[in-house]
Amino acid sequence: MTGKHQIKGYEYQVCVHSSGEGSYLGVILVSSRNGVTLPRIVEIPTLTHFRAERAAQIEAEALALELIHTGAIDALLPLADTTLRPVTSTDT
Repeated sequence: MTGKHQIKGYEYQVCVHSSGEGSYLGVILVSSRNGVTLPRIVEIPTLTHFRAERAAQIEAEALALELIHTGAIDALLPLADTTLRPVTSTDT
C-alpha cells in the first residue's frame, strides 16, 4: 500500500490485491474529500488484472489522477458526506 496522497482536496491511497491466480488488481482507497472524512472508505478498482504487482499499482495511481483531474471521481463518491465548496488547494 502506498502512503496517503492529497490532491485537489481528495485523500487516497493505492493498494494491490492478489487474485491468487498469479494476477493482481490495483485499488484506489478514497478516505476524504475537501477535508471531510467519508463515512466509509470508498474502494475503486482498476478494470484490468495484471501479471505484475507493480503494473497494477501504476495503473491504479494513473486512474486516481485521471479521475481527480477530470472530476469524474465525484460520481463514485457519496454525496451526503460533505457540503460542496470550492477547492483552493493546488497540491500535486
